[in-house]
Amino acid sequence: MKNYKHLSHVFELMPDDDLAPLSPHEDLDPGDTRSDDEIADVETEVAAPVSNHAGGETMEDALRWALDSISQPSMTAADWLARDINPSHSTVVGLLTDPRLTLTQVRQAKTVFKTMRIVGETSADRRIGARMYAAAIAAALARFRVRVSTQSDAALLRGFQGLLDDRSMPMPLRDIAGTALVVLRELVLMDAEHHPRSRSA
Repeated sequence: MKNYKHLSHVFELMPDDDLAPLSPHEDLDPGDTRSDDEIADVETEVAAPVSNHAGGETMEDALRWALDSISQPSMTAADWLARDINPSHSTVVGLLTDPRLTLTQVRQAKTVFKTMRIVGETSADRRIGARMYAAAIAAALARFRVRVSTQSDAALLRGFQGLLDDRSMPMPLRDIAGTALVVLRELVLMDAEHHPRSRSA
């Protein structure tokens, strides 16, 4: 399985990327002339076998994870990254919907999924990375009413709407996107009230 987290520091100083997911025929960046093979040429790491004695996991958990890896490899990779942030959760949904979620964890999720969105091995990986990146930013707004991205409000609204409308995504994450849309629109209105634009006569 690809290990995206160890590359996250490379992108911490980069400007946020567009939240829209990539199509299989779309480049990562209009100015990026690298091939998919070059983009995917990052260090790999084989996941260690899951022990039924480690971390309180059962053989049933290991089997379920293995089957998910086969049927939904990209989503499974995202779940693995979420688990690395908080080992008590085996999925992104579990992490981002946990009432005990911290802002630090949200920022960590945003960083690792931003990395996955950029260096994902396949277009499916990059698409899931983009959706989970949007979900992490949405969780910060929905839970803490905090912007954790330097993206424009317009870009955030597009990203959240895309996640909300994507029926292939887990419903709890789509719900977070819907809540984030409401919160962000409220914040935009508040900003406009406190900092009205000057009008020419």
